[in-house]
Parts: sequence; C-alpha cells; structure tokens
Amino acid sequence: MLTATHLTCSCSPNTNFEFSLGSFSLQFHALRDIKAGEEIFVSYTDVDVPVAERRERLAPYGFTCVCTACSCATLESDKFRQAAASEMKVLNSRYRTAKEYDQKRNNGMRLVREIILPKVLEFRRKLREEGLGMMLGAYLNSTILLHEVYVQLGMFEEPEAKSVSKDLMAWMTMTARIQGRPLSENGKVVLKVPKL
Repeated sequence: MLTATHLTCSCSPNTNFEFSLGSFSLQFHALRDIKAGEEIFVSYTDVDVPVAERRERLAPYGFTCVCTACSCATLESDKFRQAAASEMKVLNSRYRTAKEYDQKRNNGMRLVREIILPKVLEFRRKLREEGLGMMLGAYLNSTILLHEVYVQLGMFEEPEAKSVSKDLMAWMTMTARIQGRPLSENGKVVLKVPKL
C-alpha cells in the first residue's frame, strides 16, 4: 500500500489517483508499467495543455513544474498535446467510415488494414514519444480503438495486438476495482471493452 506524503509532479505521469467512496480514500494506480525503484509521478495539472498554461495553473500554489515535458517543451510538442484529443476523434471517425466502406465492398477490410491501422499505430507512437503513453485520454482511447481494429481484422496474434489487449485488460480491471464492481460473476469475467 502506498502512503502518499509527497509525490513528484510530472506532466508525463506514471500514476493517477481517484477518490474512492467505498474506502473513503485516495487510491493511486499505475498508468503504465513502473519498474522496481522507479520514482512515482503524478500530474498536478492537466497534461493536454501547453506548458505556459500548465505553469500558469500551478503558479498560485507557488510551484513551477520542471519535469522533462515542461523543461523540454517546444511549440510543436505543445500543439501536439493540445490537439491529441481532437486527433483521436478524427482517427475514430475515419475508422468508422473506412470500416463501413470496406464492409460494403467486402474487400477484406483493406482500407482499415492498409490506412487506418498504420495511422493509429503512428499516433500512439507519437503519444508515447511525447510522454503521453499512459492509460488516460487520447492514449486510452487509441488503445480501445486499436483493440477494436485488431478484433475486426482477426489479428489477435500480432505482438502489438497482444500488448494492446494486456493494457486494456489491466485498465478495465483497475477501473472495476476502483468502482467496486465485481470482476466476475458465476465464474465468468464480466469486464467489457468500452465503446468510443
């Protein structure tokens, strides 16, 4: 059990916290795998806004974040962080359109396989590169979308598909526990992948 007295701020956090009514406590959970001995970071503000705005929001508390995401921020990285949620919505919409087109043409999901899948994988790579490779916001939504794409394409054995399924299962399990929902009923797993 983690007792928090001070957690270091990072705008590329590896943990998040939520208040649990069931236990009437703050519960911290990993947003990605954390190596033994690695420092635990939380974000004190929104991570999807430009560095100037993050610093402005923290100023009343006499705090300036000096994490890598803030100290190495560029105009390009600020724009990417700000646009990530919108870009995810566009990718989701394009996937739905391509899937519908492919199904009507009965062409083996060619557009989804050749155009959409590489674009979503590239978007996730950029999210990770920017320090946003955590199970929140655009990264979480890209994980859900990739899971659906891999299922649609029947590509269960792809290494990235296995990684996506593992991440999604861990996130769904953590969310169910925080919300006090059962993980199984009558011996059957009741976790369901959310829809975008």
